[in-house]
Order: sequence, then structure tokens, then C-alpha cells
Amino acid sequence: MTGNPKLFHEYKLASGKERVSLADGSSTCVAGEGTLSLLDKFHVQGALHVPQFPLNLLS
Repeated sequence: MTGNPKLFHEYKLASGKERVSLADGSSTCVAGEGTLSLLDKFHVQGALHVPQFPLNLLS
């Protein structure tokens, strides 16, 4: 999950209905989903773009 759209190698917009729960108990909308390229070696599929999320989270 990331708030940075520039990290996506492939990207598709979300329907607008998807939401994620954050650690503080709030929820926010998912803007899109796609594949991230990390260090030009690793690809993470199904990563979520959450504009209000200030960090990059990989778990």
C-alpha cells in the first residue's frame, strides 16, 4: 500500500467502493491497484494506491 502513484509500473483505477482500514481505526478510499517495481528487480502485484496514506507499507 502506498500513497505515491509514481511507484506503479502498471495501474488501474479502483471502482471507488474499495476502502481500507488504517491503524488509527479510520478508513479511507482506495484510488487504484497495480504492480510496483522495487529497485528495478522486484515486482509487487496487487499493491493498493491510497492517496491519504503517507507511507509505503509492504507486509
